[in-house]
Amino acid sequence: MEPSSLYETCLKRVAVLLKNGIWRSRRENPFRFMPSTVVDDLVSAMLLLHGPFGFRAADLELLLTSGRLRELKMNAMNVQQELGTALKSLSSACQELKVLHLLRVVSEDPGLSEAIEELLRNSPRLEDVFCCIPFDLTALRKCRELRKMKLSFPPQQRWCDFLERENSSFKPLKYLEVFSIFSTFLPSPCDDMVIILKHCPALTSLGLIESSEALAHLHRTGVSPSELKLRRCLWGIRNKNVINSTLIRDAVLQCPKIEELHFLVNSVESVRYLRDLRNLTFLDIMRNISDKGELGALVISVMETIGRQLKHLSLRFHSRMDISVLLEHCPNLESLQIHGGEFVKFSKAFVSLSNLKRLTLKDNNIGDEKLVLPLLSNCNQITDLFVKDCTAFDDETLKKFLQRNSLTNLKIAYLKNCSLTQHGFKKFLLSASHLEKVEIISRSLHTRGVKQVLRETNHKVVCNKQPELWMDEFFMKKFK
Repeated sequence: MEPSSLYETCLKRVAVLLKNGIWRSRRENPFRFMPSTVVDDLVSAMLLLHGPFGFRAADLELLLTSGRLRELKMNAMNVQQELGTALKSLSSACQELKVLHLLRVVSEDPGLSEAIEELLRNSPRLEDVFCCIPFDLTALRKCRELRKMKLSFPPQQRWCDFLERENSSFKPLKYLEVFSIFSTFLPSPCDDMVIILKHCPALTSLGLIESSEALAHLHRTGVSPSELKLRRCLWGIRNKNVINSTLIRDAVLQCPKIEELHFLVNSVESVRYLRDLRNLTFLDIMRNISDKGELGALVISVMETIGRQLKHLSLRFHSRMDISVLLEHCPNLESLQIHGGEFVKFSKAFVSLSNLKRLTLKDNNIGDEKLVLPLLSNCNQITDLFVKDCTAFDDETLKKFLQRNSLTNLKIAYLKNCSLTQHGFKKFLLSASHLEKVEIISRSLHTRGVKQVLRETNHKVVCNKQPELWMDEFFMKKFK
């Protein structure tokens, strides 16, 4: 571990002095004249000093009331009653506040929502809000410079209530680029989404909000596709069973330049319209219902048209198909996830994916001859390997993979519920000389065997110290 810089050392020292209350009795706030970047860093240092089990609002008061704070970020903290007090202090001097992140905070303060609303109403320069605590969206109406709005709670009001109104009309919020509500896979209110799309012309991402119905409505009412800048969407969540191929067709026509799409398949027929998305580089296809091959065949057909442009592909459905043909149409992939699968015999002996950096296999228990790993070739740039619940990933499968691929550049490995033995794990580590982190759980390898392999190889990897490493997987991070 590298030693702290002089600046970091000074931050920690000042944080300790603040905690000890050395400046509380002074008439003038000594932080009023400091650069905002320093005040931001001091707040971060204070929160780090207190740790995840909370802080004392009094320790932060001088920083919060300095009028210099631009960023307040709290993540995974038990704040109890202190956060409300801290936010009230900040509300009196928040003219410079641009970023407010309150994530995974635990509090029993019944007045916390009101404290957040007061802060938002007094923060006209706010650009970025990410919050897990429910609040009244109307508190954001004066935040005219807002660029990112992410909510980890379902609003109990109209989703468009954050838009300022003039008489009976909505005023445009011209800078908003990201609007996301993390109620994953819930239908969205179409009428509200239409209003938001019409009055937020800079929107590029709707996160995991279903938008196909709203986009289809805009298409039917004659709104020009050139008026939208959307680049990231989720389509296909049923809202009163209205998601069908016609809606997806109209959504594609309304938003043809989309670059990133999470697609929940309700109508197999709708998949064919994806071939018209010629700017698409990220595609995540999901379906909860298995079929005999209809979906797989249609996806392969679509890949003939758009496969070469894709850089990131996630396949999360069960449909009988030849995965070797599908992957051959996608030679430029940098990230690949295959979740489950019902593959027929591969017609290709191997598929070259020379640009592949991130590979994820999950629930792939279908026998050695049909595993994806031995199919791959020229995968020498892989940095992230996540293999979860794949009992067929054993020593022999690893051996076949290493015959045509390299793990020299591997940095992160997550191998949970595989079948590697002590010999196989040793081979894996020796092949991954630059590996930094690994989590391994194998039915053929005990903890004692893992420790012995680490001693024998003298590998510096951090092993089985991060049980939540799965959350760092590329496609998982897209859902954060």
